[in-house]
Amino acid sequence: AQSRWNWQIDTNQVFLATDVGVGMVEMSRIVTNPGDSIVVDTPVYHNFANWIKELKCHIVDAPMKKDGLHYTLNLPLIEEAYKNGAKIHYLCNPQNPTGTVHTKEELSALAELAKKYGVAVFSDEIHAPLTYDASTFTPFLAVSETAREVGITVTSASKAWNIAGLKCAVIVTAHEKWL
Repeated sequence: AQSRWNWQIDTNQVFLATDVGVGMVEMSRIVTNPGDSIVVDTPVYHNFANWIKELKCHIVDAPMKKDGLHYTLNLPLIEEAYKNGAKIHYLCNPQNPTGTVHTKEELSALAELAKKYGVAVFSDEIHAPLTYDASTFTPFLAVSETAREVGITVTSASKAWNIAGLKCAVIVTAHEKWL
């Protein structure tokens, strides 16, 4: 993380999970109760919906803006969802299936909105090692102090190194409130 993305991780804030889905769901149980809302940005990995259903929470869609083949976060729709009481935002960073690599500026704006409305951002970063050199991947927790406060990252080597059968993911936090 340090050499690839200039992301300094505190090893005391790294926890294990059997896979990214389990990590996302189990961390969500800390923040949500059945009936709460979780934001997603479609099009997005279909299992996000399954995880939210498992939690007995509601899906709030904030579809990404599309310009040709380029997608961006729809910050006005996200803010509306946050205002309406969302507890968590499931972020796919980089985004699956579009391949969008969110900019540091987008992620910073998202973090500020999340802090303003008391929303936790759970960033699935399993595809990070697969980004092309032409794109600059920024881990959510490396964006700002605000992102470190509101966010957690769940990731695994399973996609990039084709080792899904080993069943190991990591949950990374960067703020004492997640300890």
